[in-house]
Amino acid sequence: MLIFKMKKMNSKKYSLLLILLVLCSFNGKGATYSDGGNPIVILPANHTGTTFPNRSIVPIEAYYSSLASSVVVSFTVDLGSVDVVVSNIDAGETVEVTIDSYDAPSFISIPWTEGLVSVQFILDDGQLYYGEFNL
Repeated sequence: MLIFKMKKMNSKKYSLLLILLVLCSFNGKGATYSDGGNPIVILPANHTGTTFPNRSIVPIEAYYSSLASSVVVSFTVDLGSVDVVVSNIDAGETVEVTIDSYDAPSFISIPWTEGLVSVQFILDDGQLYYGEFNL
Protein backbone atom coordinates (compact mmCIF):
# COMPACT_ATOMS: atom_id res chain seq x y z
CA MET A 1 0.00 0.00 0.00
CA LEU A 2 2.86 2.38 0.81
CA ILE A 3 4.41 1.80 -2.61
CA PHE A 4 1.10 2.60 -4.28
CA LYS A 5 0.80 5.86 -2.31
CA MET A 6 4.38 6.83 -3.11
CA LYS A 7 3.66 6.49 -6.84
CA LYS A 8 0.95 9.09 -6.50
CA MET A 9 3.31 11.62 -4.80
CA ASN A 10 4.77 14.32 -6.94
CA SER A 11 8.55 14.51 -7.17
CA LYS A 12 8.81 17.46 -4.74
CA LYS A 13 7.00 15.57 -1.96
CA TYR A 14 8.96 12.41 -2.70
CA SER A 15 12.27 14.31 -2.47
CA LEU A 16 11.23 15.88 0.84
CA LEU A 17 10.24 12.47 2.23
CA LEU A 18 13.56 11.00 1.14
CA ILE A 19 15.52 13.84 2.76
CA LEU A 20 13.58 13.42 6.01
CA LEU A 21 14.26 9.69 6.07
CA VAL A 22 17.97 10.26 5.57
CA LEU A 23 18.11 12.95 8.27
CA CYS A 24 16.23 10.74 10.73
CA SER A 25 18.87 8.04 10.36
CA PHE A 26 21.47 10.34 11.92
CA ASN A 27 21.79 11.56 15.48
CA GLY A 28 24.05 14.26 16.91
CA LYS A 29 27.10 11.98 16.72
CA GLY A 30 26.53 10.79 13.16
CA ALA A 31 25.28 7.48 11.84
CA THR A 32 24.70 4.70 14.31
CA TYR A 33 24.51 0.94 13.92
CA SER A 34 21.73 -1.33 15.13
CA ASP A 35 23.55 -2.08 18.39
CA GLY A 36 23.99 1.61 19.21
CA GLY A 37 27.57 1.84 17.94
CA ASN A 38 29.12 4.86 16.27
CA PRO A 39 31.29 4.65 13.15
CA ILE A 40 35.02 5.26 13.33
CA VAL A 41 36.37 7.28 10.41
CA ILE A 42 39.32 5.32 8.99
CA LEU A 43 41.96 7.22 7.01
CA PRO A 44 45.18 6.25 5.23
CA ALA A 45 48.29 7.17 7.24
CA ASN A 46 49.45 9.49 4.47
CA HIS A 47 46.15 11.43 4.53
CA THR A 48 46.49 15.19 4.81
CA GLY A 49 43.94 17.98 4.67
CA THR A 50 40.36 18.25 5.73
CA THR A 51 38.65 16.23 3.00
CA PHE A 52 37.90 12.56 3.41
CA PRO A 53 39.09 10.03 0.83
CA ASN A 54 36.65 8.16 -1.35
CA ARG A 55 35.24 5.10 0.48
CA SER A 56 36.71 2.84 -2.23
CA ILE A 57 40.23 4.00 -1.26
CA VAL A 58 39.79 2.89 2.37
CA PRO A 59 39.05 -0.86 2.42
CA ILE A 60 38.31 -0.90 6.16
CA GLU A 61 35.09 -0.12 8.01
CA ALA A 62 34.93 0.05 11.80
CA TYR A 63 32.67 1.14 14.60
CA TYR A 64 32.66 1.01 18.38
CA SER A 65 29.93 -1.17 19.85
CA SER A 66 29.08 -0.03 23.36
CA LEU A 67 26.90 -3.11 23.87
CA ALA A 68 29.79 -5.48 23.10
CA SER A 69 32.56 -3.17 24.47
CA SER A 70 34.33 -3.86 21.20
CA VAL A 71 35.69 -2.28 18.07
CA VAL A 72 33.90 -4.04 15.22
CA VAL A 73 35.91 -4.26 12.00
CA SER A 74 35.00 -5.39 8.49
CA PHE A 75 36.83 -5.15 5.19
CA THR A 76 35.53 -4.33 1.72
CA VAL A 77 38.26 -6.46 0.09
CA ASP A 78 40.38 -9.40 1.25
CA LEU A 79 43.59 -7.90 2.67
CA GLY A 80 44.95 -11.08 4.26
CA SER A 81 46.16 -10.79 7.85
CA VAL A 82 45.86 -7.35 9.40
CA ASP A 83 47.57 -6.26 12.62
CA VAL A 84 45.30 -4.02 14.68
CA VAL A 85 46.54 -1.84 17.54
CA VAL A 86 43.85 -0.24 19.71
CA SER A 87 45.22 2.28 22.22
CA ASN A 88 43.55 4.27 24.94
CA ILE A 89 45.60 7.45 24.66
CA ASP A 90 44.34 8.83 27.98
CA ALA A 91 45.03 5.62 29.95
CA GLY A 92 48.22 4.66 28.10
CA GLU A 93 46.98 1.11 27.52
CA THR A 94 47.01 -0.95 24.32
CA VAL A 95 45.30 -4.02 22.86
CA GLU A 96 47.04 -5.70 19.90
CA VAL A 97 45.49 -8.39 17.73
CA THR A 98 45.94 -9.93 14.30
CA ILE A 99 42.76 -10.58 12.35
CA ASP A 100 42.05 -12.17 8.98
CA SER A 101 40.25 -9.77 6.69
CA TYR A 102 38.01 -12.51 5.28
CA ASP A 103 36.64 -13.27 8.79
CA ALA A 104 34.29 -10.32 8.93
CA PRO A 105 33.09 -8.80 11.04
CA SER A 106 35.79 -9.12 13.68
CA PHE A 107 35.16 -8.00 17.25
CA ILE A 108 38.13 -6.56 19.16
CA SER A 109 37.20 -6.46 22.84
CA ILE A 110 38.50 -3.41 24.71
CA PRO A 111 38.47 -3.01 28.49
CA TRP A 112 37.96 0.76 28.67
CA THR A 113 34.77 2.71 29.28
CA GLU A 114 36.18 6.21 28.73
CA GLY A 115 39.01 8.03 27.00
CA LEU A 116 40.36 8.93 23.57
CA VAL A 117 40.97 5.72 21.60
CA SER A 118 43.24 5.31 18.57
CA VAL A 119 42.90 2.38 16.16
CA GLN A 120 45.73 1.49 13.75
CA PHE A 121 45.52 -1.10 10.98
CA ILE A 122 48.82 -2.41 9.59
CA LEU A 123 48.55 -4.45 6.40
CA ASP A 124 50.98 -7.16 5.27
CA ASP A 125 52.40 -4.83 2.62
CA GLY A 126 53.14 -2.13 5.22
CA GLN A 127 50.21 0.16 4.45
CA LEU A 128 48.85 1.90 7.53
CA TYR A 129 45.32 3.12 8.24
CA TYR A 130 44.12 4.79 11.41
CA GLY A 131 41.11 6.24 13.19
CA GLU A 132 40.23 7.81 16.54
CA PHE A 133 37.10 8.02 18.66
CA ASN A 134 36.02 9.06 22.15
CA LEU A 135 34.40 6.66 24.58
